[in-house]
Amino acid sequence: MKNRKCYNCEKEITKVNESEEHIISNALGGHSTSIKLLCQSCNEEFGNTIDKEIEDQLGFVVVALGIKCHREKKKPEIIMQTKAGSKKKFGKGLKTYDRLVLDLDDYKELDIQPGKLDETVVKLLKQLKEKYPNAQYQESIEAPPAEKYHLSNTKSGKPGDLYFGGKSYSRAVAKIALNYYLAQDLPIEFCTELRDFVKGDSDINPVYHFYPGLPIHNLDDDEVSHVLHICGSKKSGVIYAYVELFNIQNLLVVISKKYDGEDFESTYAYDLLENKVVTKLLRINLTRQHINDLEIIEQDKDAKANELLRRLSKIIQKNQLRDDP
Repeated sequence: MKNRKCYNCEKEITKVNESEEHIISNALGGHSTSIKLLCQSCNEEFGNTIDKEIEDQLGFVVVALGIKCHREKKKPEIIMQTKAGSKKKFGKGLKTYDRLVLDLDDYKELDIQPGKLDETVVKLLKQLKEKYPNAQYQESIEAPPAEKYHLSNTKSGKPGDLYFGGKSYSRAVAKIALNYYLAQDLPIEFCTELRDFVKGDSDINPVYHFYPGLPIHNLDDDEVSHVLHICGSKKSGVIYAYVELFNIQNLLVVISKKYDGEDFESTYAYDLLENKVVTKLLRINLTRQHINDLEIIEQDKDAKANELLRRLSKIIQKNQLRDDP
């Protein structure tokens, strides 16, 4: 086997320190992996920093749709709020957390995961009866608010707003592109600037929001997917990657503007609700001028991004009704 080096610390990867790196974070529903990218300690370092940042901003989609992850882990709670400021926790499929009130010597309110109320009550009663022999449980119904709850993430301002971004977020997106590039054994000499940005050694951000006027690929009505596409062109002298997450965050990553090798392109798409790899034909054919104009193209992102968010919200609502007994 060819010698493998961690692209972060550049130490040799061996059986002792190898790790299974997800091309797209496991917590975002990523399934494709490689053991030739990062050593275990660097994998954990990124997992606790930039990967966590993108998970905090986009992880609500995994919870809301009950998306299966490659390795199951505790999923984050979704905090939704009304415009009046009322907040509530939601879990898988946007099921409301139950609230258990213990009004004994010490008043406590406990938020219980959806479907876990009965077993939690039984466990607590068993503990309480040692001190309070007459302790009983009486279910209470909490009236829904007149206003609707709105999705939020760690970047949300006022209720109803969702914002995605920041340097750590861009580094995490760049890392997805870098993972996909290097997992295909493409020349590392053309991605050194991208790698420096991922490592935090460069402030030159190669990540742009990318919402062109025409659709990039066909999207089924209720599809929620991740899409990766990478292209290298000798004629234009550029390598770029297209990263689409949950069909709401569409981003372009400039890998190199000094490419002089053979032409190549590759596409990977994963349907998160059907839990399978799917075939996509992407309509992207960018020239060097397009790459140079990305900052101008990015200025028109908000309307299209909001349209895609509204589409996702409708799919979440459909899924929630489908999951109801």
